[in-house]
Amino acid sequence: MQAAGVDLWADQRNLAVGGIFEIATSLPRIFATWRKMLRCLRETDPDVVVLVDSGGFNLPFAKRIRTISRAKILYYLAPQVWAWRESRLRRLAERVDRIAVILPFEPAFYAERGVEVDFVGHPAVDALAADEREEEVSFRSGGGSAFSRARGQLGIKAGDSVLGLFPGSRRNELERHLPIQLETFLRLRACEPRFRALQAVVGLTPNLDRAQASARASRRPLASSTQIPARPTARIPGTGPALSTRRPNQTGHPA
Repeated sequence: MQAAGVDLWADQRNLAVGGIFEIATSLPRIFATWRKMLRCLRETDPDVVVLVDSGGFNLPFAKRIRTISRAKILYYLAPQVWAWRESRLRRLAERVDRIAVILPFEPAFYAERGVEVDFVGHPAVDALAADEREEEVSFRSGGGSAFSRARGQLGIKAGDSVLGLFPGSRRNELERHLPIQLETFLRLRACEPRFRALQAVVGLTPNLDRAQASARASRRPLASSTQIPARPTARIPGTGPALSTRRPNQTGHPA
């Protein structure tokens, strides 16, 4: 959104926390973001407020918006109430005017509970479709496959199978999940003869620090690359969108 010209009053990465300990240590950052957004509401007096993801912050914030603003509220990427804490659905329906969902089964789930939503598609799937169209055009024009070029940039041989590791989009998920995923990858290579040539690609969301990921992958530093369509043969997801999309489109780094 910032790249599209939106004025950034607060950084959403300050809200990308999970677990009681990390939430507790992040409270000053979270409260500072809350105050900035309240000031933004008062100073800009918007006609529409678009809430994106971050249910733990945005659901209470939607209630606060109702008390100080006449703005309509659109919730994009609403909390995954179909997966856990369905009790949030009533508050969600009461506090927002419109809900935009990204997964094809969500409209039916909400409709069964008397809530109308708009299905707008998943940005990662849309981006993947664009990548595949570009790959087809490149291949037909003799430019070679985009995925072959990606393998070359990552130093992965054409015949090697690739395991995608997706630790999650939060810092604490990276710290918890990536070492376990890397250990699983190394054990697969060590214990299974058919996996001796297996390569791994770590999918990092833009808000995560590559240096932090490199520190977690202590056996080998991660090489730099940006938005490389690595197309893993298989994947080990942690949490979040990687569980919900057929082919997540995330930045790739070889492990």
